[in-house]
Amino acid sequence: MLAVANRQSEGWLREEDAEKIPCKELRTIDNLWLKYSQGKFGISVPTRNIQKPGRNKTI
Repeated sequence: MLAVANRQSEGWLREEDAEKIPCKELRTIDNLWLKYSQGKFGISVPTRNIQKPGRNKTI
């Protein structure tokens, strides 16, 4: 994510940097994270957990 946002030398992202990361890149990162964590971690994991049947969708 730092490379995509061109913030490697800083080592961290500002909110405005994160907002500029293209959706395509975020999906790629999410898919890789899901794959290598056997679905336990990723950007989309919290959303998937909320959407499971029987779960309260109000946060």
